[in-house]
Amino acid sequence: MKQIHVNFMLLLVSFEQILVNFMLLLVSFEQILVNFMLLLVSLKQILVNFMPVKVHFSNPLKPSCHHSIL
Repeated sequence: MKQIHVNFMLLLVSFEQILVNFMLLLVSFEQILVNFMLLLVSLKQILVNFMPVKVHFSNPLKPSCHHSIL
């Protein structure tokens, strides 16, 4: 009877370890998502920083083209 009790306790401890590992897996997955979102924000900032320069160079060309057509 004592051996059954010990085996049951070991089973509970193993189940608890599985739950802890699953929680750690969820935390890792959440960290991956957060890092991915930060990466997207960084890419957006890079695009925002480079787009005004592109627009700035393309805008003066458009009026000159219109003037040359007119």
